[in-house]
Amino acid sequence: MKRDVMGQTAIDGVEGLNRAGELGELGGFSRSWQLMWGHALYLIWWCIFFRPNAQVKGGALRVFGIACILVAAVAGIAGVVLECFGISKLSALPTLSAAAGRARSVWIWPFAVGGVAAYVILAVLTSRLLQRPITTELLLIVMWITLELCALTMLHSSGALGATAAIVLAIILLILLIADMACYLAYYHLPPMPAFVDGTAPLIAVAVFSAIVVALLV
Repeated sequence: MKRDVMGQTAIDGVEGLNRAGELGELGGFSRSWQLMWGHALYLIWWCIFFRPNAQVKGGALRVFGIACILVAAVAGIAGVVLECFGISKLSALPTLSAAAGRARSVWIWPFAVGGVAAYVILAVLTSRLLQRPITTELLLIVMWITLELCALTMLHSSGALGATAAIVLAIILLILLIADMACYLAYYHLPPMPAFVDGTAPLIAVAVFSAIVVALLV
């Protein structure tokens, strides 16, 4: 009897995932191209206003740059909302636990708590111990890493992303985190041109990573 109940629970979990696919539960992820375009437009804005010896005091270039950052903000917020919507939907679905042989759901709150804790720790370490002024970039780095890690976990638990792809992307995320923090710490210690490259490289890497995730889900 116990085996029958466990078997039926597993079947129910798989059927739930199938219904999720039919109803478009992954839409929040497949439509998160807004977040990718937000990264791209932020990169354009950065290149316009922060390149060495940039003097954008007026004219069409300044208007274009301001338009880029405004659209980037809107696209970024829309992308985050859609991705959070997808995460919320997937977290409510049962996933099969191979070890226990029963259905379970994945919690979101550990990611949120971990993200807040990581930001506080990094802010204290970089500002007090390493004397690096706290800027918006640190918040963006932690928020993005946390969101993407949570999304990968939910996508894998739902069966939408295979184990190999999830592990490879998670490793890439870890590498990006280390590289982003290295660039964040080095920025104010570099001459103008190296500092510009130092700030540009992480933006390109993040945009490429977002494009890869979107491509995997399309």
